[in-house]
Amino acid sequence: QGSLDLGCYGADDLVTPNLDRLAASGVRFTDFYANAPICMPSRVSLLTGRDYPRGLIPGQGLKPDEITVAELFKRAGYRTALFGKWHLGYTPDMSPNAQGFDEFVGHLTGTLDAYSHFFFVEGVNRHVLRRDGESYHRPGKYLPDLLVEEATRFIDESGEDPFFLYLPFAIPHYPVQPRREHRELYERSGMEDKRRVLYGAYLTTLDDCVGRVLAAVEARGLTERTLVIFLSDHGHSTEERAFGGGGQAGPYRGHNQTLWEGGIRVPSIASCPGRIPAGQVRQQPALA
Repeated sequence: QGSLDLGCYGADDLVTPNLDRLAASGVRFTDFYANAPICMPSRVSLLTGRDYPRGLIPGQGLKPDEITVAELFKRAGYRTALFGKWHLGYTPDMSPNAQGFDEFVGHLTGTLDAYSHFFFVEGVNRHVLRRDGESYHRPGKYLPDLLVEEATRFIDESGEDPFFLYLPFAIPHYPVQPRREHRELYERSGMEDKRRVLYGAYLTTLDDCVGRVLAAVEARGLTERTLVIFLSDHGHSTEERAFGGGGQAGPYRGHNQTLWEGGIRVPSIASCPGRIPAGQVRQQPALA
């Protein structure tokens, strides 16, 4: 996601009302940095709090002996779940369930098709959607909707028990597959360039998904007891599979796969009404 690609960051050509409200309810960081400009090392740092060379096996994923935030929450009595993209290892000892997550629905790969749940990028095409350690088949089910359903179920089933939910949607990662109504929303507005009709529409899909999860938190009366953190794992893509991109970093140079500002300076929001004062904007540099 581009450094400034939310309405609350000044992107007046994008429709992101839920994330804009989330920012208004808490603190928006203007100088927040991912630890790496690509996803695997960035996620290692996000889940462990360590500089990624310490916790990463290059080309494979998270070192099995690393301690994740999920493991710490689990030790403290929290229910833990990951719904979405893992991409931190394929072997059983590197799986989400081995790294502190009680539940996992998603993909171990970096990407997949949102409807067939097949990985088409390299090698043999294969089905990659999984529930815990088993293959999970929901052909034709739009993946973002599936992840929202799992997230809301998990929240509802938690009851009064504390929970930690990691929800990496892998949006706007390629393949760029926004909901039809969101693409049509931009088309009706006369916004026909790839930034808005493809990339922007996909961010609106993400915004809608986040909004539905926040609604589940609110419906359980948990809003003031739940810390919500939103961020991107690195800057926007310019890859061919992403139609050359569409994201913007404003005045900042670069994009994903670069260590310039546009590759690591990312949107980040934290909200916990009653604990974090609303409407804050923080300009101090911060690192994930």
